[in-house]
Amino acid sequence: MLVFAINSRAKISAHVLPFMRRYMGFSSRRGDMELFEDAMHLFELGLHRRPAGLATIVEIAYAMNHEGKQRRRPMDEILDRILRGHTLNTR
Repeated sequence: MLVFAINSRAKISAHVLPFMRRYMGFSSRRGDMELFEDAMHLFELGLHRRPAGLATIVEIAYAMNHEGKQRRRPMDEILDRILRGHTLNTR
């Protein structure tokens, strides 16, 4: 058995994304591929370091793979933890 593992965003951008663009253009998972590229772009811009940017990346992740149905926690729970203390108290 062979395992292919990548542990850096730079290598994903340099090797995985070009492969995906070339070979997954007509795949049924093309939409997920485009969402993955969007998320990678936000990481490259450093938006994952800000609560609102990280929340956007989470929303993208939950939009992938059948709307996140297999995820252990609901998206609202994750977003609540990210944005806690960073949003206005409207009460």
